[in-house]
Amino acid sequence: IGFLLIPSTGEYMIIKQTLGSPLAFSIVWLKLIIVIPCSSAITALTFSAYAIEPFFRDCFERDDLEAPRKILAAFTLCFITYVNVMSAKVAARVQNVFTVGKTLALVMIIITGLVRLARDKGSSTNNFDEPFDGTTSVIGRIGLAFQAGLWAFEGCCFNFFLTYELVNVNLVVLYRNMPLAVLGSISGVTAIYFLVNIAYFAVLTSDEVKESPATGVAFAAKMYGSFDWIIPVCVACSVFGSQNASTFTSGRIFFAAAREGHLPSFLAMIHRTKRTPVPSLLFQVSMNIFYCFEKKCALTWSGYFRISIWQFVQRNHNMLVRSHPSTLRFLYSQLPILVPVLFFLMSVYLALSPAVSAPMESLWSFLLLMSGIPVYYVLIHWKLAPKCISRMLGKE
Repeated sequence: IGFLLIPSTGEYMIIKQTLGSPLAFSIVWLKLIIVIPCSSAITALTFSAYAIEPFFRDCFERDDLEAPRKILAAFTLCFITYVNVMSAKVAARVQNVFTVGKTLALVMIIITGLVRLARDKGSSTNNFDEPFDGTTSVIGRIGLAFQAGLWAFEGCCFNFFLTYELVNVNLVVLYRNMPLAVLGSISGVTAIYFLVNIAYFAVLTSDEVKESPATGVAFAAKMYGSFDWIIPVCVACSVFGSQNASTFTSGRIFFAAAREGHLPSFLAMIHRTKRTPVPSLLFQVSMNIFYCFEKKCALTWSGYFRISIWQFVQRNHNMLVRSHPSTLRFLYSQLPILVPVLFFLMSVYLALSPAVSAPMESLWSFLLLMSGIPVYYVLIHWKLAPKCISRMLGKE
């Protein structure tokens, strides 16, 4: 779907083209105030905890280290933003380096776990004798479990957030490379995470996995002895790379929304020489740091928001394709019809099943998702905002 809108900013532009501006504004509104800041805050706090772990053991469970963790998280967010402000190319190179680093760390865990599994046949943990012991078959809970892990596979969507960075776009090459990037990332992440979990369960018991605040640290403590600090450092590098990717892409979302008149016009500005959306990145980091120092974060709701967004995108697949007839034949010649059908069914399941198991969270998520619509009509459509806000939105 992302191929049809060049330049594209992912689901925001798709929903704007199909369902209109009110719902598109509502989605970018929630991304601005909850989803992206919460996710970034959690990621930065995770990085700081793993970075401190080699120097202060049991960092995750020590309340006296809460302040240093938050300060380091805020500094990390500022540094990543600085890199992205200075140069998009440098940010991309940083991403490449940390992607290679995190992959090597995961491969090390996989090899260690598989060697352990080959030696004792899983007898040390007994996890593979009855692998489904203690699990549940409740449909709603399975949906919640999927939601808890879907964020790890969302990176493939970032491809379509970055088409603003493309110069002299060759559509033939784009149509060939983008599907390869999406399919390669999803299959690669699935294979690596599957093998990593096998490695964890070859070394740790199921109770140790559930009770440990940092599974990788517990794994390293058992297998690497005095060199157990390697895993926290590698995980910290991995999380740093993830936050860099999030900053790189989310800044473009707010930049595009501002260009469409859905956010203050100053967020649509770019630096004259560096060609980066500096105001958007600075506004984003200020929101991220705010959530870093919040006692509770609404990250639990962000999973429901993601599922709702995916449903809106999938429901409007045919509408969007039909609005681009020149691309219709090419798209369906490359994509089996079974793929969008299965995706739609899974989206419906993932949206409805948690609503049964966690109705209040689902209700609040839906209400928050809809909360942006009246804001859109008051501030943008009917232009009832005070003059100062209208000037910020570029309406005067």
